[in-house]
Amino acid sequence: VWSLVELMSGRYLDKGPWGETVASRKGLEGKELAGGWRAVLCAHRGDEKYLAKAYHIGVSWLSQQVCWTCKASRMSTSSLLYTHFGPNAQHRTTFLTTSDFIQLCKPNPWVRLPGWHVDVMTYDLLHVFDLTLVPDAAASVS
Repeated sequence: VWSLVELMSGRYLDKGPWGETVASRKGLEGKELAGGWRAVLCAHRGDEKYLAKAYHIGVSWLSQQVCWTCKASRMSTSSLLYTHFGPNAQHRTTFLTTSDFIQLCKPNPWVRLPGWHVDVMTYDLLHVFDLTLVPDAAASVS
């Protein structure tokens, strides 16, 4: 994440990721990096387990709130029950804002990236379809 901050700012940082002086960068502090080019984070992709670890999220299929992008619930008495589906499902109206998400997760460097937004988080489709949905659907076929 520290390297991304440096690339996104377009300048060498004066301290390392743990606040130490980096000997190999002595004299480069604040100078332009990569010929004026800057990095832009457009997606942070991973499976649920990786994203939960990276963002220190306490929400999982075992908690009352099962989704970290909305307020879907696993409680059968909830109007936000995750098994309610379709365009009019109640939980579809509860998508979290960036500040809501930051409050949901524990402090971490990812949400401190310049311009970070909750929409950059995306699931790796290989894991979503091939490793979860396809086996379940195949097992359901008689």
